[in-house]
Amino acid sequence: MQLEGKTVSLVLGSGGARGFAHVGVIEELERRKCKIKAISGCSIGALVGGVYAAGRLRPFQKWIKSLTKMEVLKLVDFTFTRQGFVRGERVYEHIESLIGTWNIEELDIPFTAVAVDLHSNQEVWMRRGSLMEAIRASAAIPTVLTPVNIRGRQLVDGAVLNPVPIEPVLHEKNDLLIVVNVVARPPKNEWVVKNYKGHSNEWYRNKWVDMLPNSSSFRDRFNYLGIVNKSVELMQEKITDYSLIQYKPDIIINVPRDVCGMYEFYRAKEVIKAGKRACNEALDRYVMKTEDKVSFQQFSTFKSAVWQKMPLTLRQALQNNK
Repeated sequence: MQLEGKTVSLVLGSGGARGFAHVGVIEELERRKCKIKAISGCSIGALVGGVYAAGRLRPFQKWIKSLTKMEVLKLVDFTFTRQGFVRGERVYEHIESLIGTWNIEELDIPFTAVAVDLHSNQEVWMRRGSLMEAIRASAAIPTVLTPVNIRGRQLVDGAVLNPVPIEPVLHEKNDLLIVVNVVARPPKNEWVVKNYKGHSNEWYRNKWVDMLPNSSSFRDRFNYLGIVNKSVELMQEKITDYSLIQYKPDIIINVPRDVCGMYEFYRAKEVIKAGKRACNEALDRYVMKTEDKVSFQQFSTFKSAVWQKMPLTLRQALQNNK
């Protein structure tokens, strides 16, 4: 079975810097001539999905591949409020300069960014209005990035309730439902690029702590952030498992979570390659499984036809010899 020409509803999950693997997945789907006809995403998935829907994946990819540790650090604009440590103005202004100003309803591909309303405790599916506002709200990691206020709603990262938002694309009548999970459990025979010496969230943590005001309360809150992030990741892993069991996508592309740290945005080249490889493996498995199923059905049909054409006496003889 060939995938060329198949239409796809694509779901892009959360995962911080690991979400750069989404770029590799999209590239591989395009290489296989699949047609992405609908996208939903949250957090980094909403960012990559929105950039692609706006037709600006190439300049975005060029930029993230050029990022170094220090350039990532310079994009962080601290605010030191109770709602979060980072405003996010610098990075999103740069992203908007790359992709332009869009409203979601103007995009060629139906797109949904998923966030969470802190007051109603409900998911919010953003399908209209400013693309950049929707991306910012969907990626507003609690305790890290400040919430985004849209039409009186205080919105944060959609991954809080739905790390792989499948529901927004279920109504789309496409050939394949493909989900990309970038925080999957590492395989036993790992092929991902392992962390190099000095490549870890610890480096950013130390740098950020040095930039904090000389206040024990700020520093205590920042140190506590690591515990919060770990707890949230464990919670999101379980929610993802339940979603995949409930909705049974046609293809699940699992990118191991140890491909990089959550804030290692300077490792885009490696992570994009990991996304391509994970996509390739998942698509190959799907094709083989489908071809085996088709071959078995064809054999069963052929066997039945031959049996029906046999003389009755021969069929009886064969049954007696069983």
